[in-house]
Amino acid sequence: MQTQPIVIIGGGFAGLRTALDLDRLLGHRLDCPIFLIDPSPVHVYTPGLFDLMHPASPRVSVIPFRDILAGTHIHHIQERVVRIDVERKQVQTEHRRFSYADLVLTPGSDTVPLPQKGAGQSSLSAHNFEHLIRLREQIQANFSRDKERHLHVLIAGGGLSGVELALGLQSYIESQAARQGASSRGCHITLAEESSRILPMFKPAVSHVVARWLKQHKISIVTKTKLTPSGARRLETESEDGPIKTVVWAHGRQPSLLAAKTKGLRHDAKGRVLVNAHLEALDEPGVWVGGDSAAVDDSGWKASAIAHGNHIARAITSKRTGRTVSPYLAHTPTAIIQFSPDYAMLVKGSRLSAGISIAWLKQWDDLKYYLSILPIPLAFARWAKRGEQLGGEDSLWKVTQSPL
Repeated sequence: MQTQPIVIIGGGFAGLRTALDLDRLLGHRLDCPIFLIDPSPVHVYTPGLFDLMHPASPRVSVIPFRDILAGTHIHHIQERVVRIDVERKQVQTEHRRFSYADLVLTPGSDTVPLPQKGAGQSSLSAHNFEHLIRLREQIQANFSRDKERHLHVLIAGGGLSGVELALGLQSYIESQAARQGASSRGCHITLAEESSRILPMFKPAVSHVVARWLKQHKISIVTKTKLTPSGARRLETESEDGPIKTVVWAHGRQPSLLAAKTKGLRHDAKGRVLVNAHLEALDEPGVWVGGDSAAVDDSGWKASAIAHGNHIARAITSKRTGRTVSPYLAHTPTAIIQFSPDYAMLVKGSRLSAGISIAWLKQWDDLKYYLSILPIPLAFARWAKRGEQLGGEDSLWKVTQSPL
């Protein structure tokens, strides 16, 4: 019997969904081995940067692949991919080589390298667990000193990550001040954005509502500012809130270099792989691309990555069984912006909804995701626990890569 292996690179939202759906559809067939290659032993589910600044303890859910893949026909290969040869249909990891009939390329995105920090400043990334812990420690240290407390943090990037981090950071500052019996008046957060408004990926009405909320919570907003060390120094010079000692870079991620540099694939200007209506790489049959590495209008969102994985699994199945599947239709991005532990806003196109019910909806969305990848008892246990404490001695996140 001739085997037709399926190799999936990346165990994030798109890759894991592809693997689980393929297992359901084709896993019982001996000629369809499924290999999921990811260097981490765990699947990371981050509910949002606001939650990582939670006053009590930052938590992140890291779920061992062994728990997710138990009872499936999926083989988890805990190795790093170093090369893809689409001409020979082979994937080279650090220790071995895999041949494939179908390749699913879902390596996610890479953190944009940090610019060199300015004089006297610390430069942190909003997409790095260790850096977020250091940011919390800086705030704790600031309120533990017996002197006038001044802290000015610049968040470079007014997208969804920057907004949620600013809101979470302000909440954390206020909680630390209350704990120490101090005032938070000397602590300032500035959110800087290159475009003319924050949240440029949404309608102007969304930007206006969120900007008003930020200002009500004493978060300054600066737009049309180049997000470079020189731009940060200019803001420091113009600032009336004291010198900027910490710059947190939240202005983006880039498509995975593995996908962007694979020869034989066609890419757009951002380095994303060009795909057809079924998320199959142009001019390269048998290579499927989903998540942040796919040149699709809705790339870059968790829900879209999951939808990509589901469609790719059905497309591969249809190709092997002779059935037909409808083309992939890009989804309208939906986002929930957490304003406080009990208040959030739902954004879908031009529609806005806000309130405590949206905060509950976010919790329900988390539970639905757990139920989609885990047995029911484990899913509820994960949801109730809300993950492991970030930075805890026994936390599984320590054995993952630090970037989110």
